[in-house]
Amino acid sequence: MILVVDCGYLHIYELENLVDRYDDYFTVALFDVGSIQAPFDGIILSNAQMVLNEQNIPLYKDKVTHLLNFKKPILGIGFGHLLLGVTFDAFYTPQNFGSDSYEIALTSPSPLLLRLREELSLIKDNTGSISIPPGFELIASSDNCINEGMQKIEDQLYGVQFLPERSGNQGAVIIENFVNISLKKVPSV
Repeated sequence: MILVVDCGYLHIYELENLVDRYDDYFTVALFDVGSIQAPFDGIILSNAQMVLNEQNIPLYKDKVTHLLNFKKPILGIGFGHLLLGVTFDAFYTPQNFGSDSYEIALTSPSPLLLRLREELSLIKDNTGSISIPPGFELIASSDNCINEGMQKIEDQLYGVQFLPERSGNQGAVIIENFVNISLKKVPSV
């Protein structure tokens, strides 16, 4: 079972439908994470149509820290990637809103990116970027954003700036890989 944390995402149904191909899921709103129990194997933090700022970062960090206490694999997508990063002291940089397909290069081996080519065309929909947090490794990059993907493999924490649920078959492979990580079905890289 995968816990999908809805950060206020307009296309949450696309993410839910994709996760549902590979495992059962249940969805909870970000601000309701304090009420959840732990009969799940992994956590996905969704994208959102909002911007991080100095006022709301501490509130979001508190919610992500609560999820980290479950000691389950976590995948942050888009806004969820930003939240995961700032929770681990990444620097956030606002950007003008952009929604398009970008060429993304895979930079390091990762169980999240198994079975994918080294260069991918993936959809992004974002208003910011983050540095690579201390203890994390860069796994994907583009000309538009250095940190397109990161991992802290020993803790099974992953973040991607792009949107797998909107990126066709390549995105589906990423979600399948994360479900397999959560169910302990992925070989190490």
